[in-house]
Amino acid sequence: MINNVLKAKTREYTSRGLTTEKISVTWRHYISGISTYTLFDTGTSTAFPYAYGGIGVPYDAYFSQFQISSMPYSTRQFPSGNSITLSVYIDGVLKGSQTGSHTNNVYESVVLDFGKSIEINRGQVVTLRLQVNGQWWYCTSTSIIIEK
Repeated sequence: MINNVLKAKTREYTSRGLTTEKISVTWRHYISGISTYTLFDTGTSTAFPYAYGGIGVPYDAYFSQFQISSMPYSTRQFPSGNSITLSVYIDGVLKGSQTGSHTNNVYESVVLDFGKSIEINRGQVVTLRLQVNGQWWYCTSTSIIIEK
């Protein structure tokens, strides 16, 4: 009974615009060079377009945030370099980019906040290209997409 009430309340809040759906996509990568990479779920590629590098979006949305975090492993403890630039493509068309700076610490993270500047229509595909000026070795990225 309580579960049915919660489901009904959730639908009511969503239909009235009081809440939004959110997609959180977490991928892992190994970045061993200085270049521009297309990101995908288990790695990176310098190729663009790249077959495995898309995030399909099932509703009208915004590409909201991106975070990359280093994951220390073995002798690869922290990233080198000092900045990253993320370019966001929608159906292969560049829609925006942002640059963030970083230091070279264990568990280093960079968060880029796009707010509501990059719109996505239902059924479109997001592709992410990351330019680095240093190695990130073992790392993880999280992308947040929020419903309009």
